[in-house]
This record gives sequence, structure tokens and C-alpha cells, in this order.
Amino acid sequence: MANQQSANRSQQEERSAHKNGNNPPAPARRGEHVVARVDELKPGDRKIVTVRGVQIGLFRVGDDYYALPNICWHQYGPVCTGKVGSAIIADASTGWEPQYFYNGEVLTCPWHGLEYRVTTGQCVAYPKVRLRQYPVKVDGDEIKIIL
Repeated sequence: MANQQSANRSQQEERSAHKNGNNPPAPARRGEHVVARVDELKPGDRKIVTVRGVQIGLFRVGDDYYALPNICWHQYGPVCTGKVGSAIIADASTGWEPQYFYNGEVLTCPWHGLEYRVTTGQCVAYPKVRLRQYPVKVDGDEIKIIL
């Protein structure tokens, strides 16, 4: 009964909004957006694209493609414009000796140096923090981001 009342109320609110000229926003639809061609990006390259108003960094690591939002978790800097390289890790697993890991997979935010793995979006310093990853699809010679 409560669900029916809620549904009726929602329908009434929608009709009222339409009468007053206020159209509710259309639901967002996921779609494939061609953002590059395969021959544009060599291993280690990146391209910043805008899809549906969102800036996204498209990265090629080896033969795989990854897409991350161009916004750092820390202070909202343009993370995808930073350098891509390795992470230096010195912890108990390395006997506290510095070692390089994830060669060509670590993105460093140009504002404050926070590092993220391009392949997972995971922050190196704060493993529970991740940048969102957008699905990437290669269709023939087109690279598409699904958003």
C-alpha cells in the first residue's frame, strides 16, 4: 500500500512538473564513445578526452587501454596530465630497501605527487583509495570509452 501511494505521488509530481514547464532530466544512458584510433597511441602514451562533459585520461599500457577521470582524489588536480613511470616502494616486503614496481603503470598527480596505478586506479600511498575506471573497448581500429 505504501509503495502504491509513493508511486502515485511520484506520478502526480511528474505531471505537475510538466504542467509548469519543468521537465525532469532524462535518465543517463550508458553508451560507447569513440575517443581514439588504435594507431594514435603507442605503449606508454596517453590522450586526454572529454566524454559527456567529463575529462578522461586514456592510457595505453602494453597492448591494453585504461581510462581514468582527470581529477585527483586529493585536491582535484588534473591527475591524468602527470608523469607516468614507476613506484618506489620500501616496506617490510622489500626488507625496507627501496625497489621499483609497476614500471610504466604509475601516474603521478602534477599538483602534489600522489601516485595511482593506471591499470587499477588504486592509490599507491592509500591502497583503499581508487580512482574510478571507465570501461574501454577496442572495436576494430577504434578505441571506445563506455560512459
